[in-house]
Amino acid sequence: MPIKVGTDVGQNQLSEIQNTLSKYLGKDAVNKALNSAAKRAADSGKTELKRQITSLYTLPSAIVGKTLTTSGSSKFGNGDVGARIDISDRPNDLVKFTGVKPKKPNPKNPAPIKIEIKKGEVSTAKFFAVQVSDKDAKIFSRVRGKRMENPYKFLSRTNEDAKRWGRNPTKKGRQHIEKIFGPSVTGMFNYSKEIWPKVEEKINETLGQRLDHEIERLLNRK
Repeated sequence: MPIKVGTDVGQNQLSEIQNTLSKYLGKDAVNKALNSAAKRAADSGKTELKRQITSLYTLPSAIVGKTLTTSGSSKFGNGDVGARIDISDRPNDLVKFTGVKPKKPNPKNPAPIKIEIKKGEVSTAKFFAVQVSDKDAKIFSRVRGKRMENPYKFLSRTNEDAKRWGRNPTKKGRQHIEKIFGPSVTGMFNYSKEIWPKVEEKINETLGQRLDHEIERLLNRK
């Protein structure tokens, strides 16, 4: 999911300056300055987006940061002025959320798994953890008969690991299992409507500051 500086936010600022100054200072020089300002604004928006996500959800900042990237207008492929923030839409393993406990299997004392994906919203589920490697565990659910509906907000399921970690569901008396995921960062961003106004405000603030700097630099050079 992209957020474009120059399209989704800051379009009027960039267009007005581009149209006004290009005839005096040259289109290439002006576009280069605008792209520099837009990239800095995108970087600040990415930082604010990460801060907002981690203030609301239990996904660690380091993991959120890896799902966010910024790029300049050269990545657009159409000559536009601006920059963009890209947000990964891949679901996150449930064990990555600090509010999900326990994360490792305990056959001697099995207990429901506590799920707190959004801070302050806690539920429990009859999921179970499986140690899939020395350093890695996953969380699964058993499915009896027909595919279960998902009563847990935010969660998604997949059977991609069922053949490896589950029993054959075609054999009598055996249950199918599904790996449980939490939401993607895109999902968290879209679900929490209060995030975007704060990110947009930060982008506009930085864009205004950087445009002033870049215009002053261009005029002094001229």
